[in-house]
Amino acid sequence: MVEPAWTPKRGRPAVLSREAIVDAALAEGLDTLTMTALARRLGVVKSSLYRWVAGREEVLGLVGDVVVERVLPVEPGATDWRDWFADLASRMRREFLAVPGYAARIAAPHAHHSDAHERLLATVRTRLEEGGLAPREAEDTRRIVLTAVVGWVAAESHWTGHGDAVEPRADSDELFDRFVRSLLRAMPADPAA
Repeated sequence: MVEPAWTPKRGRPAVLSREAIVDAALAEGLDTLTMTALARRLGVVKSSLYRWVAGREEVLGLVGDVVVERVLPVEPGATDWRDWFADLASRMRREFLAVPGYAARIAAPHAHHSDAHERLLATVRTRLEEGGLAPREAEDTRRIVLTAVVGWVAAESHWTGHGDAVEPRADSDELFDRFVRSLLRAMPADPAA
């Protein structure tokens, strides 16, 4: 028996996809993200979102995957590990500030640790070990610097995100770079340090 060929359904093409949901969530920002707001932004009814995602937490996880993918560094190159880490920190700051509420979300304890997040952590550890740090020092350095960067960016997003908060400084990029480089100078250069 020959099966009939598949033919597309008539009518409107689907307007939803996981990618469209993530794009809309990125545009909405995590500070104000609700499933209702997301549906409104996409021009669909709220219940249709649940065909694609289980709920707000899954959307937040998908957004996190996209943000981390944007931050993931390319091949390390020949630069000093401190310069490499400072560049990574700047990319993190730029991408995290681009999504309102993201830095505050990851600064708070949460259960979602995606493959992208794990790849970022592994990439940092590997680069630090290649730079001469012992595995334990690489792990400690990664933890200290990433925690400090996320905390800084979460605070900075609060400063710039509220009308009654502190106005951003004109030299905030330079100030952040000084912060990161000071932190990196305090880290051990090798196991004997």
